[in-house]
Amino acid sequence: QAVAAGSSITVYAITRDVGTNFVANVAATWSLVSKTGGVADGNLVASEDAKSATFTGHVVGSAVIDAASDSATKTDSGVITVIPGPVSAANSTVTASPSSGVTADGSASSTITVTVKDAYGNPIPGQTVALSVVGHSYSLTAPAATDVNGQTTATLTSTLAETKTISARVGATTITQQAQVTFVA
Repeated sequence: QAVAAGSSITVYAITRDVGTNFVANVAATWSLVSKTGGVADGNLVASEDAKSATFTGHVVGSAVIDAASDSATKTDSGVITVIPGPVSAANSTVTASPSSGVTADGSASSTITVTVKDAYGNPIPGQTVALSVVGHSYSLTAPAATDVNGQTTATLTSTLAETKTISARVGATTITQQAQVTFVA
C-alpha cells in the first residue's frame, strides 16, 4: 500500500482463534520491520490500548508493520511504501548557473535548474514544469519532466543586455524561489 508523505494510515490487530475464526480488537506489540529509505521507527505510533497503530509517512522508503499478540503468532502487513507528497512551493527551488555576466549574444547561455520537492524534502519525479521569464529578447528551451532527483533543466539565452527573472510552476503550484540571470553586452 502506498502512503503519501505527510499522510497516515491506521492498522488494527486482528487474529484468529483456534477454530480459525477472526478475532478483532486484540492488543498487540507494534513494530516496523524491513525498513528501507527514510522510514523510521517513530513513523509508527500504537494507540493507548495497543489495539491499533497509526503509520505516518515522512521520507520516501518502505516498511512492513508487525503486530504480535500473546494469544497468536505475529502478523505482518503487506509492504507499506511512502511516496512523495504534493509539490511544496517553499521546498522546491529554481536556480540559474551562471547567474551573472552572461554575454547577450544569443548563444552564451545560463542553465535554469528546477528541483521539485514535497514538504518533507522528498524529490518528486515525473512532474511537468512550466517556466516563465520576465524580460525581453530571450530564448528558453522547454524542460523535460523531472527526473528521479526531482530535477529538470532548461537553457536561457538572450540578445538583450538586462536582468531576467525566471519563475517556475508545477500544476497549480508556483515555486516560491525565483532565479535571476544578468546578461551583459
